Amino acid sequence: MLMQRRFLPFLYAAYMFVAGLFCIILTPPFQVADEPAHFMRTFQIAGGGLVGVKRSSSESGGVLPVSVRQLINIFQDSGGTDKTQIMAGKIAASMVLPFNKTTEFAGFPNSVLYPPVSYTGAVAGVLVGKKLHSSMLGMFYLARAGNLLVNTAVGTLALCIAQDCTAVLLLLILALPMSVSLTASCSQDGMVLALMALAVALLSYFCGLSAQARLCQGKILIIAGLVSGCVAAAKMPYALFLCLPFLCAGHKNFLSALLASLTGFIVFALWALFGSGPVIINFQVPGVMAADQMIFVLHHIPFTLHVVLHTVHVRWWIMLRESVGVLGWLNVLLPVGFYTLAYWVSGIVFVLSFFLRWPVGLSRSGLARSLGLLVVLAMVCLGIFVALYVTWTAVQAPMVQGVQGRYFLPVLMALSLLPALLSMSDKPFTRYEYNISFLSDVLINITVIVFICASCITLYKTLIAQYW
Repeated sequence: MLMQRRFLPFLYAAYMFVAGLFCIILTPPFQVADEPAHFMRTFQIAGGGLVGVKRSSSESGGVLPVSVRQLINIFQDSGGTDKTQIMAGKIAASMVLPFNKTTEFAGFPNSVLYPPVSYTGAVAGVLVGKKLHSSMLGMFYLARAGNLLVNTAVGTLALCIAQDCTAVLLLLILALPMSVSLTASCSQDGMVLALMALAVALLSYFCGLSAQARLCQGKILIIAGLVSGCVAAAKMPYALFLCLPFLCAGHKNFLSALLASLTGFIVFALWALFGSGPVIINFQVPGVMAADQMIFVLHHIPFTLHVVLHTVHVRWWIMLRESVGVLGWLNVLLPVGFYTLAYWVSGIVFVLSFFLRWPVGLSRSGLARSLGLLVVLAMVCLGIFVALYVTWTAVQAPMVQGVQGRYFLPVLMALSLLPALLSMSDKPFTRYEYNISFLSDVLINITVIVFICASCITLYKTLIAQYW
């Protein structure tokens, strides 16, 4: 619909400008989960260190200016929920901390694994800060701002490309407080979400083409595969997203889908072999031994599946809430009413998105593609649990540790392909179907506007109450 095509990208960009600035300014330094490690990785890349350094089986990171660690140390005890811990003295001390070219080795094993592309905006911010001879605190905020600008630009591009039925769902996920907080921080997760949105948008655009046009536009699938490869390089379980081009392509586009998946796999494999592989270590978590756990998983597959299902049963409500937004170091809750609003809005928009195209083109092939998508997403979710069971959980433990709701946001983005896959057809709208589609379009816009306004206000009030 024209209303969606013109309105959604502008709405998202305007929302991110306001909500993103709230997160940058009102969230104190290093109060986003793992932000110290992400800031160190950002500085490493900005200094030309695309690949990390492994010093031993328990230590990996890189050589950084000593002032990076000094800035982090000022705020190292500010991770509690008590806002009085964020003292004016710490802000004042960090404002006068200069950039020091003297270097030292710093360990950040959990972020040194991530590819440089995931830090594009943050690195740009640090480089601008160096050119301006900024203080260390200034570089930190410029890194956040750079991430916000680049990630928002990629997200806006995705909304311009995507089919309307997919675009509304992508907007909803990108507008969640958790997504906004990650986008406006030094974390790589914001770029991962933006790239995933772009990959899904390209695939949905391809689904919306006529059968004849799809034969000539195979390059769209290849670009989507390349972007998906960057997402997979960031987190290994996301490699299964490389199967998505096959669901969007018929047998006549099989070669393009194959090239798309191979392109993405090459990106993923190159980084795994030469980027993350050489710096992988055993995390110093009591009882965690990745090699022993992997052997146990391979020999006890039914038990592993039971552990995963048990974890979902116990933690599903917590993970659902975290995916909407538990800010700070996963200790800052939003108002209970906002979570209820988010669940209702998500359900309403998801159902209405089908009526933007449905029942046009509903067929057995569409149902088969949709079933294939659900299978792929289920495998991605299983991969996330197994990866965390191996790397963050004690051997033979009855429950997976380290699972966070934000890890499943890319899965929800891929789920937004469902309406597009169901309606891959050249069949034109009837008048009745057009009226249903137009009514759904209007209702979706009203619902999304209400949610975005509520989200912006909630972010502001929550951050003010928590930290200031």
